[in-house]
Amino acid sequence: MLKVKGISVRYDIIPVLEDVSFSVQEGQFVAIVGSNGAGKSTILRTISGLVHPFQGSIDFLDEPIQAAKPYEIVAKGISHVPEGRRIFDKMTIRENLLIGAHTKDNQAEVRNTLQEMFELFPILKERQNKKGETLSGGERQQLAIARGLMAKPKLLMLDEPSLGLSPILSKKVIQACEEIRRSGTTILMVEQKVTEILKLVDQGYVLQRGKIIREGKGSELLASDTIRKAYLGL
Repeated sequence: MLKVKGISVRYDIIPVLEDVSFSVQEGQFVAIVGSNGAGKSTILRTISGLVHPFQGSIDFLDEPIQAAKPYEIVAKGISHVPEGRRIFDKMTIRENLLIGAHTKDNQAEVRNTLQEMFELFPILKERQNKKGETLSGGERQQLAIARGLMAKPKLLMLDEPSLGLSPILSKKVIQACEEIRRSGTTILMVEQKVTEILKLVDQGYVLQRGKIIREGKGSELLASDTIRKAYLGL
């Protein structure tokens, strides 16, 4: 579904990613893990067209997208839920969700998707007429993810969805991601919580200082002495 081949990215003259390559197969749950500042968010920003690589290519469904604009990439079927639980505070939960469906013309489909989101995140249905600013951190993250899903993406990209949440809320968000994957949506996630996420994913990539240093099944990476020492403190 997604093929990232040898991309390198700079912010001004500062190198952030160097010769990064990885792939995501349809139906997979894939994670890119690494410490803060490794370049994980930049990978998602590059795929979604917010920044462009100065070398390398990105193919989505066998079509090059490395030079495409963000709105074109959304229309092709990629939704990006950025770090920070960014929602529209002065709009209601329902309005926030409907904005996520702005690429869809079929109103019956939009209504059906809205109900699916309410089933996946019951708190959003309960509070659908409340403004975004009234939500807790965990509820805001649920809304951000649901808004991304309103576009019915083929690929959902999540940037640190558990960041800043309590362990209980973090677990709920990760469980929701599992349900989303079971429903058929392919997921690419970047995370700092290496142990929790590698237990769940089909494929994992370890990013260090802008380079992929290790890849494999989540269970294989967790068993790696290098990963255990570097990220798990074992």
